[in-house]
This record gives sequence, structure tokens and C-alpha cells, in this order.
Amino acid sequence: MRWLPATITAGVATLTLVGVLAAERQARHEAQSRRQTLASNVRAQAIDTVDAAILRTAELAASVRADWDARGAIFAAVAHTLDREPGINGVGLVQAVGATERASFERGHGPIFVSGPATRPGPAPPAAGYYVVVDVARSSRGPSDTGLDIGAAPTRRAALLAAARSGQPRATPPVRLMNSALGTALYVPIYGPSASPAGRTPTQRLQALRGWASISYSYALLKPALARALPPGTAFSLRDGKVLLLTAGKLTNPVHSRIAVAGRTWMLAVGDPAPDRTLVLAIALVGTMLTLLVGTFGVQSRRRERYAQALVRRRLAERERAELALEHAKAEEAAARRRFESELRHMADHDPLTGLLNRRAYERSLEEHLARGERYGHAGAVMVLDIDGFKEVNDTLGHSAGDELIVRVAGALASRLRESDTLARLGGDEFAILAPTGERIEAENLAVSLLEVVRRERAPRGQGGRERPITASIGVAPLEDAEFLSAEEALINADLAMYDAKEAGRDRSVTYGGAGRGQAHIEARLEWAERIRAALDEDRLVLHAQPVVQTATGRTTQHELLIRMVDAHGDLIPPSSFLPIAERFGLIGEIDRWVVTRTIGMLAEQRRLGRYPTVEINLSAHSLGDARLAIHIGRELRAAGVDARQLIFEVTETTAIGNIAAARTFAERLGELGCRFALDDFGAGFGSFYYLKHLPFDFIKIDGEFVRNCTADPTDRLVIKAVVELAQGMGKQTIGEFVGNDATLAVLSELGVDYAQGFHLGPPAPLESWLGMPSRRPR
Repeated sequence: MRWLPATITAGVATLTLVGVLAAERQARHEAQSRRQTLASNVRAQAIDTVDAAILRTAELAASVRADWDARGAIFAAVAHTLDREPGINGVGLVQAVGATERASFERGHGPIFVSGPATRPGPAPPAAGYYVVVDVARSSRGPSDTGLDIGAAPTRRAALLAAARSGQPRATPPVRLMNSALGTALYVPIYGPSASPAGRTPTQRLQALRGWASISYSYALLKPALARALPPGTAFSLRDGKVLLLTAGKLTNPVHSRIAVAGRTWMLAVGDPAPDRTLVLAIALVGTMLTLLVGTFGVQSRRRERYAQALVRRRLAERERAELALEHAKAEEAAARRRFESELRHMADHDPLTGLLNRRAYERSLEEHLARGERYGHAGAVMVLDIDGFKEVNDTLGHSAGDELIVRVAGALASRLRESDTLARLGGDEFAILAPTGERIEAENLAVSLLEVVRRERAPRGQGGRERPITASIGVAPLEDAEFLSAEEALINADLAMYDAKEAGRDRSVTYGGAGRGQAHIEARLEWAERIRAALDEDRLVLHAQPVVQTATGRTTQHELLIRMVDAHGDLIPPSSFLPIAERFGLIGEIDRWVVTRTIGMLAEQRRLGRYPTVEINLSAHSLGDARLAIHIGRELRAAGVDARQLIFEVTETTAIGNIAAARTFAERLGELGCRFALDDFGAGFGSFYYLKHLPFDFIKIDGEFVRNCTADPTDRLVIKAVVELAQGMGKQTIGEFVGNDATLAVLSELGVDYAQGFHLGPPAPLESWLGMPSRRPR
């Protein structure tokens, strides 16, 4: 049995060697997997970083495209934020100038010149066309690029033309930037407002071209992103063709990956990280010890060997499960993102309550129908339907009952219409229908049938337990003679006819231009529009202020400003009498601008007196999509020297949800200025809590439907408490509306509401009396 210890020792040594080799192979396999993961992470970080620059440049192009004539002001307002970002070398606007346009361009903008690394600046030689820098914001100091023909450089001209023909962002090959750093120039084409690049040929895109938005960045911009994705000491390189963009360390057995960036292809290489040989050394050490002690611990050595093998298998299994979980999590994340983007696209064109098209999408469909009619002949009709007595339902049964009724009527109308018809909710209880075919008599018959389906509906039961009959009024505007008629004009015609139906007794339809149309009624509404225009021209609008008090102390901290109109006899006209007409005739934007200008002027006057009041201003849905209003607010604040935090802008929840993308953009721009944002009438619509995470705001104004009866209704108190806790968790404040007595104020204070507003706490009063100033007489 002398051979037994030697045999056992040899066996143990053999097993040790096998374990070492297996562990070494496993370590190399793990290093290879880690290297693949690192390459994927680096590639994603690089794409995200460059995509962010492309997105910001595209946003600049979209802003300028919306109003090319005001591009200077828009560029100045947007470009400075881009220009301050690390790694950004310059931001600019480039305009295409034809050879025949050169003389007129130089008269208005100065000479066109060329310059290069080896040439001094000089006049541009004659050419078929020029690509001239017209606006620039650059981080590095030096001579201005305004007037430079960057198309004189072949690489830049090729990138400009590629972007213009494709309608997509395009980048230059690596170039030396103004600060001598290696980088690239990115160009995004800008077309005319009515020219979408989709569905057009390259030649058509060139014909519609206005210019390009450009951004230059050094490849150093990518270093922080790569550093986040790679462990310290990992070797990598990034190339564009043969040009080395970034490099670190010495590459060993690299993994290569292609990255497509704005028409360029980069090659990423990530080196082989050192394998983790901890397990190899451990197995070798244990094996050596076992070999030395084999005579005494033979049985124990076998147990340790089995334990080591099981440990390796367990760790491999755990790693595999972790990798699978990570892949599953990434897949799920890519799916809150795709679903969320799809929901945002849907919300931009649909009413959140009924799911029907909203006003913007309806007007777009109507414009397309009218454009086809100009070519092939007009047909069909536009209809506007309004529910009779809807305000009474809201006032007596509450907003939730009103919302339920609107949803039921929307479903009834949709069930009667054809697939080719277009149904939309314009807002409130007003619907619009586009019947694309047929003549006047067919449209009138359709209106009669729609009235019938509405009559079959019933309002929700009230406290008496009885359902109320529902009727509607419809205005019909035939399109058979609608030559050169815009969508807005067609809607106004149907709207006027609908009001004729209201005034004729309701539950009926009236055709625009038909025998049943009352000319006196139309003239009266047109006269109202003229009165509003005259009030704007003659400065016959005034502001009243209603106090907002702190519930805990009863101290007035701010005021909400409410508009009134003064007629020719000096009498006040409430907003409900003229604001709806102002919205229908496109005057509401001018009114919003007047309120903003007057308020900022008042705050400037108070500042000179050493006072710094805080005020709330209501904005219409029209203003949410007006980028120029945000620019106007910033300009007025700077000129007056007013602290932007003194201004709180209010938008009703239903208005914000109907224009959520515009509301978010507008609120973010106001936040950049320092102004604050309040979501008014919170709780009045469906999905209120869902939309809170998509709108930046500072205050939630709890709808009066929950405040009025909160002293007696426990459900109302639960709703208010939920809103307060949600707002506190988000770091926001709450305001209770329509506070009617001291008991209600006490309940709101107990529930944690920060502020309260209502006639009981102070009715609206002229702005001058609140400020202790002489009354302002309208001119």
C-alpha cells in the first residue's frame, strides 16, 4: 500500500491543476463578457451625449422655423443656454444666399467673406451660391463669424447640402475648431413654416430651405460620458475613418463597435480588461496545501474540492441570473419610454376626457379638407354642436356629472356619424363635426339626426333622483361655396349659426346663410368683437384684485388679478360677457398680453415705492402655444427691473391637459425666467393626478367643487387631504378656492391647505384701491 499516498498525492495534484485551468478559463470568459458589456455601455453613452446635442440643435431650428422673420430674437433667447454647455464651441444660424441675392444681402447684413487656417479673411469670390453665418454665439473669444461663407470649405459645404437634401441632421468630418480643439460641426436644416421635409424629394427640400441651425463641439464633450461608462484604467479609442478622435491606454485584444452619428460613422474600440484571477490563486493555494497534507487529510481534500466546484457553479448561476434581470429591466424601461412617447403624441391631438380629436387636430383636418376642395371642388359641411343648459348641470350636480354627460354625448354622436366624418371636442360642452361629402340638404338632415340622438341621452340623477332631458343646438356651415375660406372662418360661420339656434329657442339647428339665420344676432356678436377691439385700442380694460390669505394666520400674502372691461358709459362689464367672444374672434391673445404688460408695469411702480407684492395672473389656452409671449414676458421683466418671483401664472387643469405639451414648454420657459406656475381648478377633470408629473408647477389650486361643502362632506375632505399630502410630498403648496365662511377656512387650515381664496375673505376690488393709488380713468 506504499503506492497509495503517492497515488493520492498525484491525483490531488492533477485535480488542483485541472481546477486552476478551469478557473483561469472562467476568469477569461468573465473578462470577455465584461468587455462586451463595457463596449455596449460606452457606445450607449456616446450616442446619448451626441443625441442630446442634436436634439438641442433641432429644438433651436424648430424655434427659428416657427418665425423666421424674428430669428434674431429667438436665436438670442435660445442659443445662449446651448453656448454655455461644456464642450460646445459655438452655436449659429446659417442662411443660403444665391449668387443673384448677394448684393441685396450685403446691403442689409454686410459683406460676405471667406477665411481659412492658412488664409486671411477676405471678400468671397464669385460663386453659384453662398452659405453665410447670420447669427453666432461662441464660447471662445475672437473675431465675429457673422458674414463668413462656411460653404467655401468643401467638408462643411458637403455636410450642409446633405442635411438640406435629406431633411436630417448631418455632421462634418473632424475639423479644427476656433479653440484649436478637434471636433465637428453639426447642421440641422430649417425649412419654410408650411414646408414639412417628410414626403418631399431632395430638390423640393432645397427649394423650401431657409437655412441651417449649427452647433460646433469638440470631441472632449464625450470624455465625461466615456469616463462614466468605463472602469478606471480601461483602454479605448474612438475614430472617424482614419482620424483618431479620443484615446486612452494601450489596446489589447479590443472589441470594435460602430456608432452612427448624423451621417458619420465612428469606430469604437474597447480593450481587454485584466481577468480576475482571485479564484485561480485561491484554488492553487488550496490545492498546494491539500497536496502537502494529503496523507493526513485525503478525505477532507475531496470535500474541499467538491465545495470549490459547487461554489464556482453557484457564482456563475448567480451572475447569469443577475445579467438576465438587468436585460429584462432594460427592456421594460425601453417599453414607460415608448409607451410614454406614444401617449404624449396622442395627447397632443386628442381631448383627454372623451378621446376625441381636440381643436388643434380638428382645425388641421379642416384645413386639409379645404385645401383639397380648392383643387377638386368644395363639398360637405362644418357643424358646431353645443349642449343646452350644460352650465346648470355643472352648477347643480358638479363637475364630475358634467364630465360624465360630455362623455355620454360624445359616444352618442360618434355612434351616429360615418367613418369618413370627423368628430372633435373643441372645449367645454362644444363639439365640431366635419362631414366631408354631400350638399347643404344632406348636412341639414345629418344635423336633425344628431339632435335626435342627443335627445335620447339624460343628465345624471340629481338630489331629487330624476334624470333631466338633454338637448343641443347645432350650427351648420355648408362648404360647397367655400372658395378661399380658412378653417377658422368656416368654424366661425358654424359657431355664429349655432348661437342663432340657441337664441331661436334651442334644440334645433340653423344653417349659416339659410333662411332661418338672424342677421341681427350675427351683427350683434360682430359688434361685441368690435367693442373688444375698441376697448383694447382705447385702453378701457381694468384689473381687479382678490386677496389670497394664509390659512394658518389669516394674513393676506398675495392677490389674484381679474380683468374687467369698461364700456363707453363707464360701466364695468364682467369677463364672462366678453372673454368667450374674444376667444372666438382671436382677440384673447391681445388681452393676455395687455394683462401681462399692465401687471409688470404696476409691479415696477410698487418697486419704486419700496413695495414688493405677489400677484396671480390667469392665462388662456391660446397663450400656452405662443412662444413670443414668453419672450415678451422676459423682455418686460428685464426692462422694468421686477423680480420674476412676484408673478404667478395660472392655467386651469382642463386647459393644461388639452395642451399638455405646450403647457409644459411654456411653464418651463417661465421657470427659467424665475416666474412661478399654478395649476388652477385642480380635480375638475379626469386623470388629474397622472398629469401632475408632466407639468412643472409651484401651486395647486383645489377646485371649489371640493371646497364649498368640505365642512359637511367627508368625501370632499378626503380628496382635499389627498391633494395636500401629494403636494407636500412634491414640495409644492396648495390654495383652496371659493371659501365661503370661517368654518370652511378652519377646515382647510386643519387639513393643511396653505392658502385660501373667496368672496368671504375679500371680493375683487379695483387694483388701484388695493394699492392705495388714485383710480385709473380709461381714456
